[in-house]
Amino acid sequence: MTLVLGHISALEYWLAHPASKPPARTVSASFSLPSSAPSKMELLQLEDMVPKVFSSPVHVISSSPIKADNPKLAIPHKHSVATFGAAFCHLGNDVYVSSIELAFVQMARDLPLIDLVRLGFELCGGYSLSIAHDKGFFKRQAPTSMRQLQTFAEKSPGLKGRNPALRAIRHVLSDSASPAETNLAMTLSLPYHLGGFGLPQPALNHRVKLSPAEQNLAGKPYLKCDLYWPDRRVGVEYDSDLEHTGSARIASDARRRNTLTLTDTTLMTVTRIQYNDFRQLSATAAALAKLLRRRLQPTCKDYEAKQRRLRDALYQSPEWEIRKAHHPLRRALSEQ
Repeated sequence: MTLVLGHISALEYWLAHPASKPPARTVSASFSLPSSAPSKMELLQLEDMVPKVFSSPVHVISSSPIKADNPKLAIPHKHSVATFGAAFCHLGNDVYVSSIELAFVQMARDLPLIDLVRLGFELCGGYSLSIAHDKGFFKRQAPTSMRQLQTFAEKSPGLKGRNPALRAIRHVLSDSASPAETNLAMTLSLPYHLGGFGLPQPALNHRVKLSPAEQNLAGKPYLKCDLYWPDRRVGVEYDSDLEHTGSARIASDARRRNTLTLTDTTLMTVTRIQYNDFRQLSATAAALAKLLRRRLQPTCKDYEAKQRRLRDALYQSPEWEIRKAHHPLRRALSEQ
């Protein structure tokens, strides 16, 4: 029988480490969805095929409304709306998965807007959250981009979750390299009514091209800024304890900053301590706004409460990471 993964189960596949899963190959738009729920045996085969990736219950896609035999193991979702392009991918045997763009729209049905924006950053960035890793994440290639998410949603009218997905995509930026960069970018650029500082959206990990003389100083043809506003030549670096320690690293950072100064780039640094101290971060945002020739003038009611809600949400682990840690599919199958 055909098994098609969707929603948070599809998300778990796309965010898993590349070495832990088979590659996905797109299938034609005429692909036929199953009309029945998966059995326990089929879920055991899925766990054997892709171990330690999925949590329970597994979310699966069907062509018609069906009732799950065991809702603790599988939750079916009907999908009958035409979508843009190839919306499903083949993993091997009779196992398929929603495309990453479709999975994002599916998640938009239930996730709060802040969590959905953060998910967009992760899907369009070069990392995946992972409690199992020391840093809390691992690096990988970005599986999609903000433009691809937007194009899919715009060209799939009638798809449930499309409208909240499009609202979230307006605030998503591609190329974030870490959860800390995502949190900083969201905090600085989200509008006031979502608890952000309302600054213009920066480019993430932007390449600043260097002249021959600047290349000699930097030892490379370009430099990257974590957050960068090209029209004002203003950059922000997130200086974490993990990434910027040791004499060699400190010397490299100093050479990098000196080179950026020669390019007429104004560079600000935000440390982990500054980000976690709201007063320090507010002062930094005000200084940054001045460099960008903007004023921080929130007009919405309860702005401070909205700021607290944003920060609280960004401090919490997202649902798609908590499930993998606390509800592994293998355990659920063994208990049934």
